[in-house]
Amino acid sequence: MNLKRVSMLWHAFRFFQDAALVYPVYVILLQQHGLGAGGIALILALWAGSMLVFELPSGFLADRWSRRKTLLLGMLAKAIGFTCWLIWPEPAGFALGFILWGLQEAFVSGTADAYLFGLLAREGADEQYEALSARAAVWSRIALVLSMLGGAWLAARDSELCIALSALAMLLSGTCLWLMPEIDGARQPRSHQGQVSAGPTMRELAASLHTSLRLPGMRPSLLFGCGVLAGWGMLDEYDTAYGLLRGVPLELVGLWGCLRFAAEGLGCALLPWLQRHGVLTGLRSMGLWSAISACILGAGIAGPDLLLPAYFAFFAMLAPLEIAFGGQIQRRIPDTGRASFTSLVSLLTAGAGILIGLALGAAASLGGLPLLFATGAGLVLLASLAGCFVRRADDGPLPLDGGGPR
Repeated sequence: MNLKRVSMLWHAFRFFQDAALVYPVYVILLQQHGLGAGGIALILALWAGSMLVFELPSGFLADRWSRRKTLLLGMLAKAIGFTCWLIWPEPAGFALGFILWGLQEAFVSGTADAYLFGLLAREGADEQYEALSARAAVWSRIALVLSMLGGAWLAARDSELCIALSALAMLLSGTCLWLMPEIDGARQPRSHQGQVSAGPTMRELAASLHTSLRLPGMRPSLLFGCGVLAGWGMLDEYDTAYGLLRGVPLELVGLWGCLRFAAEGLGCALLPWLQRHGVLTGLRSMGLWSAISACILGAGIAGPDLLLPAYFAFFAMLAPLEIAFGGQIQRRIPDTGRASFTSLVSLLTAGAGILIGLALGAAASLGGLPLLFATGAGLVLLASLAGCFVRRADDGPLPLDGGGPR
């Protein structure tokens, strides 16, 4: 395996995955086609429901069939979803497109990390997982910035071209996956006749999930990681609204979002340096890091405009933590059910996000966005305690099989 070629293809996959010019304007497009607030809410609910329904089955599919091809199917589904908006610009067409988008989110969220780590582990290069993932995350943020800057401009002139280019980007992302190696354990010969297995059975995958959940320190790890990342993800949804609250003109609010993406990209770029200096290398370190980030966010929200950079620092600190936590999980679980367990983690994070979202909504109704962000910071701080106070014996990766395939 040519590691340099794999790295370039993975970076390109992540770039094109987020190079969707339609991202900043899809709600506006729905409004332009006659959908009101209730209709838009229903379509977005279909997107979220599709993601939740397919999350765990997609992990099973990836482990039994092929992680790479599961990712490829996900990107193809999203390209078809955007195409539905072009050829069927009606509420039903938009609904179908969002269902396929949710399917893509489910197929990619749990399987991508499992595929990349398994790919590197087979070559004895799993120590490069965080560095490669961090560089890919930087390219992802670059794509998001370009989408934020160019999407609204293009949609105002030709919305159909905006959608078509977004679909093309998904196809290009899938092309990168097509060019990557297929070396999943699910396709290994099982007998001397050369018969190819269909991968591990459902019973074997269930046993792998059970084993992984019973690993020392795994449950506090999940409580910490799912809670912190869910809080970060929910606060992300209110970013532009907070920018307006801080006096950013509506026509410049896209630049506010770009600043946040740039901050996250900077944080990801610094991850290899941080880990070389002993930061974000174990659960206790991650817990302390996220607790500090929550305190910084609280200071940025409650303080004067001079402390506004603290707000962006919060997002910059949690972006690399997501990658470090993913590496921690990947090194502890067996390869047999790697995608299934990672999908379970994504599902738990989504569930935590629903609960946190309800809490943030209640806070906003009582005290507006400042109380919402203060509540979010408090919840992230609370979840961080699960990492800060994990037993020392349970801190750090404890792989069952060296992180490689079984």
